[in-house]
Amino acid sequence: MILHSLIAPIRGVSYILSHPRTWLLILIPYVINTVLIIAFFAYVQSFGVDQVNRLLSIDLFAEYSFVVNVLRAAATVIALILSVFIFLSIGMIVAAPFNAFIIDRLLDENDIQDIFHYKGVKLILFETWRAIKFEIAKLMVSIIFFIPSLLLNFIPVVGNIAFTVFNFIVLSFMTMLDLTDQANSRKGFSFRKKLQLLADNGLLFGPFALITAFLFSIPFINMLFLPIAHVAANILYVDSKNT
Repeated sequence: MILHSLIAPIRGVSYILSHPRTWLLILIPYVINTVLIIAFFAYVQSFGVDQVNRLLSIDLFAEYSFVVNVLRAAATVIALILSVFIFLSIGMIVAAPFNAFIIDRLLDENDIQDIFHYKGVKLILFETWRAIKFEIAKLMVSIIFFIPSLLLNFIPVVGNIAFTVFNFIVLSFMTMLDLTDQANSRKGFSFRKKLQLLADNGLLFGPFALITAFLFSIPFINMLFLPIAHVAANILYVDSKNT
């Protein structure tokens, strides 16, 4: 199972290359998302960081140049993190109706039966609304886990490492839940059932989830890898049904 999980990206690329009709469905959202991420990141940098710089330029802070520089660096890092997190959600929503056609074909080829089986415009609307609802739910869950975990940073070194590892694991799990949500939703699974599927197949989904979460944290690479991740995750989903 672990080997299947590790080579899932290769299987995803192989599937895409063997289905030329999917290429345009990958190219269109990638171009849209690339333009959006450049515009969004530029806006966050110019608005958020500039506002902090103006605030810290007040004479009151003139004697604390070191603190000011640290806060400026922190503002830049936070802007980057927010850009990546928010844009990933936007990117998922933008790509959802395009990826839907790819995954629809993949599931049909593997005889995965659906309760909700839509085509054409209905599929686009269903997937767009599903993606919006899921990204909102993912944001709420991320906040629930992220805020309490901030307390770990009060423990020097060990706490910082624990904070990073914990949130990366949460991100990996949520990413996998996101990538398999299309198939699960079309089968009418409840949120608990979706969680149970991942928990029962941890060795199958886990390694791939860690790889995906890492690549999703890299700007531009994340959007290029997104369709591959969608296909690969659903190939693993099919594997989970055949084991």
